[in-house]
Amino acid sequence: MTKSDAPWAPRAGCRVTGSDPAVQTCYWGTGKPSRVVALVGDSHAEHWRGALHRIAKAKNWQIIEMYSNGCPASDARSVVFESRPRDGDVCRKWTAKVTVALRALHPDDVITTAYVQENVFEPAGSGPDGFARVWREWLEFTRVTVLRDIPTTANRNGPQCLAVNAGKQLACSNPRSKVLVDDDMMRAARPMRPEVNLVDLSDYFCDRGRCYAVIGSASVYYDRDHMSQQFSASLASPLLRQLPVP
Repeated sequence: MTKSDAPWAPRAGCRVTGSDPAVQTCYWGTGKPSRVVALVGDSHAEHWRGALHRIAKAKNWQIIEMYSNGCPASDARSVVFESRPRDGDVCRKWTAKVTVALRALHPDDVITTAYVQENVFEPAGSGPDGFARVWREWLEFTRVTVLRDIPTTANRNGPQCLAVNAGKQLACSNPRSKVLVDDDMMRAARPMRPEVNLVDLSDYFCDRGRCYAVIGSASVYYDRDHMSQQFSASLASPLLRQLPVP
């Protein structure tokens, strides 16, 4: 695993960190694009850069990137992330500013996802409506695609597990039912289809029983819950087939 496999955008200005609700925006692509696509969310949106950049290069798209560490693009109050309490309004404020920026930029499509399972929304049960409210706003000026979050590693660092279990890659696989969870983002997206396009590429990580740490020659994970950029890039074709583009 090399630095080039890191899921993070290489330019510091692409991502908001901490309690800052500002919006940082990066643009990928040159010339006059045939399509403008925004990728919005937390680091679990960011790790799809590999796939989207490969598509963009082939199709002459421009990618607009807007990320905030640990923040789903939602109007619900996320008061806990990865077991740590936080100000429930920070992500809401960031999301509201993202919506203003997107409305001005008017991309052809917005693609969003997040590490939703690590969020606790308050009041209880408010998570799905928080996503739906934001998507309805976006639908006023663009198309919306929701990517199902990827299976995790059951809190094991993927590359470290593979190093310890050299030649025994199956030891780093996990039961699909354990690491591919339903979440509030999915619960919001399902009843909004087909108005919202829902993309689920889980079968590229898992078979019917297990999810894997190596697929083909690519290490799937960069750490315990992010894709490597190599594996992300390998999903360009299946992702493109499920996007609402001509």
